[in-house]
Amino acid sequence: MPKAEIILKDGTNITIDGTVEEVAKIVSLYKSNGMNNANPRKPAANKNSSRKENKDDEHIQEIDLAAMANRIRDCGEAEILEMKILDHPDVVNRILMCLYINKTYFDHQPPMTTGEISKLLKQLGVPISTANVSTAISRKAKALVMADGVRKKGSIVRYELNRRGIQQFEELIGSQRHA
Repeated sequence: MPKAEIILKDGTNITIDGTVEEVAKIVSLYKSNGMNNANPRKPAANKNSSRKENKDDEHIQEIDLAAMANRIRDCGEAEILEMKILDHPDVVNRILMCLYINKTYFDHQPPMTTGEISKLLKQLGVPISTANVSTAISRKAKALVMADGVRKKGSIVRYELNRRGIQQFEELIGSQRHA
């Protein structure tokens, strides 16, 4: 018995079983009305391919986390950073440290994402999940950082210290130098 499958624009599949004449008649009705669409999910494929392109762009501007971790361990303020930041459980100061090092020593790199901050802190031995970094930035550190876009689920937002954030972090590590 002949079969035919018709896919409508809304994604509905219609399977037709019958004689050759019956199948041909029904298929011709749908084709004449312009209702047959061989690829109803094409917009979704375009959406995924645009995400793939964004991920490729992201790899072009990748941040060298290993070099940043080494700089934090070997810079002139290494002891102060360890005592004032890494040895204390304050999440905001740890985030500010990452953004400060990126801006001060690696200004040729793009601003950091919450995922990159989380990975850098993990390399330094003080792991903080990406979700906790994101929450701390959106709540406690909101006035100290700048974002390159609006936070939405699934979008990549890069953060850097603003003038006030740099000033507060320098006061934090500067207060230990004079003491």
